[in-house]
Amino acid sequence: MIFKQNIAYKQYSIAPNSYKNLYMGMESAYMQETIRLVGERIREARKRKGLTQEEVAELAAMDATYYGRVERGEANVSLALLTAIASAVGVSLVKLVDVGVDKSHAQMVTELVSAVQSLPEAEIRRLYHVYPLLFPPCDVMFPSRTG
Repeated sequence: MIFKQNIAYKQYSIAPNSYKNLYMGMESAYMQETIRLVGERIREARKRKGLTQEEVAELAAMDATYYGRVERGEANVSLALLTAIASAVGVSLVKLVDVGVDKSHAQMVTELVSAVQSLPEAEIRRLYHVYPLLFPPCDVMFPSRTG
């Protein structure tokens, strides 16, 4: 997220272009992983119903080759097609797209620490000041702020 310079709490704002490339890369990786996970969900639902890819594609009124790409997570499918696929495999749209975070606590901590460590010192300082706004201070993290 990029914040504008005129935010009331300017000392907490993020420089307009400092994260642009990093954020776009993270967004792209996140979207690719989400698309892959949705494709897995679709495949699982299709197999549970005992349908072939061609049968689901026909029921959803779409090209079978494109449907195969959707299952493999190679295509960013529209909401309209996702709805048709959900109907064809007999599950709700929510079940198909609710992929959530499928990582362990340790993996998430490692990724967060790595992301913070790669930031320049000035950005780490900004993050340090913003952190209490996102999460209430606690004795362990900020002992001087709890009193």
